[in-house]
Amino acid sequence: MTTVGGVNVLAELALALAVPAYLVALAAVVLLAIRRSALRGARRCPRRGAGTR
Repeated sequence: MTTVGGVNVLAELALALAVPAYLVALAAVVLLAIRRSALRGARRCPRRGAGTR
């Protein structure tokens, strides 16, 4: 990786910011999916629980 002075620093900064942002977005999507599925299951049949017919 031989690049002009500032370009390499900018690339490293972009990567350092992109990775945690990507992880946070993934976690948010997973949490939303879990909440939605749990809410759907509870609304449909609160006695039996989610996942049954």
